[in-house]
Amino acid sequence: SFAYLHLGTGLGAGLVIGGSVHRGPRTGAGEFGHQVVQLDGPRCPCGDRGCIEALCLDAVARGDTQEAARVLGTGAANLVGLLDIDRVLLGGRTVATAPDVFVRGVRAVLDARARRTGDPPVTVR
Repeated sequence: SFAYLHLGTGLGAGLVIGGSVHRGPRTGAGEFGHQVVQLDGPRCPCGDRGCIEALCLDAVARGDTQEAARVLGTGAANLVGLLDIDRVLLGGRTVATAPDVFVRGVRAVLDARARRTGDPPVTVR
C-alpha cells in the first residue's frame, strides 16, 4: 500500500491500498490537498482555510521549500496514520525543483511520527 503525492500547481494524491487503486465511491479519494491542518490558515481556492495545499503553495511562493516539505510531511503522516501505508512517493513540478529537500523534509516528519508511535519507518521516495 502506498500514496503518491503530486505537488505542482495544486496538491493531489493517488492511493493504492492492498494492491488496488482506491478512488472512493465519489472518486474523491485523492483530494489530499484539502485536509485542513491549520484552522486559521490562509484561504484555499476550495473555500476552506488552512488546507495542506494552500499552506504548501504559500511556502513555495515565499521560496521556503523546507517549510513546504514539512507541511507535506504532516499530511503524509496523517495518511500513514489513517491508512497504514508502507510508502510515500513524491512527484510533480514543484517537487522536481528540489527533490532532495522534499524527500528529506517529508521523511523527517514521518520518522518523528514513527519514533513517537513505535511504528516501523515508512519509505519516502
